[in-house]
Formats: sequence, structure tokens, C-alpha cells
Amino acid sequence: MGTMKKQDQGQQTKTAIIETAADIIHINGFRSTSINEIIDQLNLTKGAFFHHFQNKKELGLAIIEYWYRILNARWVKPLETFDDP
Repeated sequence: MGTMKKQDQGQQTKTAIIETAADIIHINGFRSTSINEIIDQLNLTKGAFFHHFQNKKELGLAIIEYWYRILNARWVKPLETFDDP
């Protein structure tokens, strides 16, 4: 039971990193956004960040995947049920 809670918390932290980083990157750009800026915004340690992502590039790819899932769920999946979208 305790393991599941820890996994849920870990997933929540990872999602928070992705969402916060996406917001900051949207404003400042990918190159201008530092890992320190992201962890400061979330009040995390660098260890917590690097537990979830090896580097900023891996985070960037996770953000792309995150937005792909959202856009797919909101726009593509609903249109699949129509004959003429």
C-alpha cells in the first residue's frame, strides 16, 4: 500500500515538473529556460528533478509527449467517431 502511494506521489511530481516547465518554456523559450528556474518554481531539489529526467532534453521530449496526448485526446479521438470530420 505504501509503495503505491509513493508511486502516485512520484507521478504527481513528474507531471508537475512537465506542466511547470512547459509554462516557463512557453514564455522564455527552451534554450532560455534553466533547470534551476524550473526547480525553483516548484520548490524542488535538483535530485528530485534528476530522479525523473536525465537532462533538459529528456524533459523537452516529455513535454512534447504530454502535449501530444492532450491534443490527441481533445481533438483527434473525438473526430474518430465521425464519418466526415
